[in-house]
Amino acid sequence: MGDGAPKLPPAFTLCDDGACGEAKKRIVTIGEGAKQKNVPEVGCEKSEKCGSGGCYCQLFLRREGEKHKDDTWEMAPMDGEGFTHEREKHVYRCLCVKPVLPDGYTLFACGECKQEAIGEGGGRQIKCVGKCPGEANCHLFRIKLPEKDKDHKDPWEHVAEPGGLILPEKGYYYRCFCVKKEEKKDGEKK
Repeated sequence: MGDGAPKLPPAFTLCDDGACGEAKKRIVTIGEGAKQKNVPEVGCEKSEKCGSGGCYCQLFLRREGEKHKDDTWEMAPMDGEGFTHEREKHVYRCLCVKPVLPDGYTLFACGECKQEAIGEGGGRQIKCVGKCPGEANCHLFRIKLPEKDKDHKDPWEHVAEPGGLILPEKGYYYRCFCVKKEEKKDGEKK
């Protein structure tokens, strides 16, 4: 598997017809005055070669070295610019993927669906804003962050309807997707 298709967590599928560029590195300065420091970050840029059918470029990581070449690539949570703090002794890859969403949601192309933050500090809430194609709407989903060096098996969860505000919980990565919510039929359980 080391030279073949990357092994992904079950919450993602690889988009065979899409491609992302190489993972990019940058240095950002955080803090002020004497507490100021430079922090290395790594991330993915959007790609016009990845975006059809709900596919997008997501950053993944795994431990470096030959003995880890067959390990599962773990999702790396990205900020609004597509970056995250770089971990030592890890390799990174940007992969064109689509999420495996809960039953009852049909994924569409991403459109201009994105997160917006309201408030500051501990009271900062998030919601999804933007336009989606056709009958799709911008819904908020989350996935539990993987525990260090353990396989990530947690699924995506739907957490808010379009425009619904939530207070994010620690230990989760939040992302907006353009989806069409399937209506329940009389007598059907979802």
